[in-house]
Amino acid sequence: MTADQATAEKLIDMIMNYSRAQLVRTAVELNIADRLAGGPRTAGELNEEIGGHLDALSRFLKACTAIGLLEEPEPERFALAPLGEFLRTDTHAGSAISKVALGAAGPGMYRMGEYFTEVVMTGQPVAKSAFGLDFYDYYAANAVEGARFGQMMALMTHGCAEALATTFDFGPYRKIIDIGGGHGMLLSRILEAAPHTTGVVFDMPETVAGARTYMEEQGLADRAEFVAGDFHSELPSGGDLYTIKTVLCDWDDEHVARILANLHRATTPGTEVLLIDWIMPADAYGNKDFLIGLYLGSFNMLAQSGGKIRTLAEWTALIEGAGFQISDTLTLPDPPTHWDVLRLTRR
Repeated sequence: MTADQATAEKLIDMIMNYSRAQLVRTAVELNIADRLAGGPRTAGELNEEIGGHLDALSRFLKACTAIGLLEEPEPERFALAPLGEFLRTDTHAGSAISKVALGAAGPGMYRMGEYFTEVVMTGQPVAKSAFGLDFYDYYAANAVEGARFGQMMALMTHGCAEALATTFDFGPYRKIIDIGGGHGMLLSRILEAAPHTTGVVFDMPETVAGARTYMEEQGLADRAEFVAGDFHSELPSGGDLYTIKTVLCDWDDEHVARILANLHRATTPGTEVLLIDWIMPADAYGNKDFLIGLYLGSFNMLAQSGGKIRTLAEWTALIEGAGFQISDTLTLPDPPTHWDVLRLTRR
């Protein structure tokens, strides 16, 4: 194979990734890995449980063999390949990867890709072009997808929450308010690490309901409050520490300034804030492997809701402009990624 042929194959592989992602998502939706956990089965046997179109299912299963999820040891008899084993939901890794497949490869994330040219030409988010709704309004209006997106976000928070709880001392704080707290993953781990602390999950009404259920399952609901609202309008007061994780990166500077202004009004001088997000290095040269995720994430955030991954200088300007100062910075390891934390004090 010539160098040109290898390059062409690499590009074609990139182009076809969308199809492979959808095959994986469909395999998860149909519980293919769980159905094959006991050993090889025929397409007909699987279809008796799935209730689909037999020929279509057979073609789908063969496509899954083509991308390495399944093997076909005998004609029309299918088994899990090592890759497919990682989609079994009875394993920790499989349960996690299945959540990513449903959340990241669903319509809410995928359809905006059709409008990337519009993003480049206008510099504006394109959720309304794709769905007729803003990004988060779309998930609020589609309960199943919204739940899957929330589960994926909670999964992404798990490692961060563990790293933060073991790195930062939450003992001195009596009340911690988690802004945009989602399903309560971050706050629950903090409360476990600081047993004399109480907390508040602040998020949209449908999200707060899920947080209450999660906290009840963790046995922490008696130490938590669940407050529904819109951080673009008003934030709850009374906390001596506020946490805000990967919320501000979703919004443009105007919206971030408004959220920080609301936070300033809700707090008193000396109140501390942990801003957990990502910082884009000012000098990217020589470190591009590490930055691939940040580059992709920053563009996707623009497409979704107008957000971006900011440099420290950009963060500092917004934070100081809102009446806070950065008192410390730290990095939380959470392989294969990391999280940056800015410790703020309200002036």
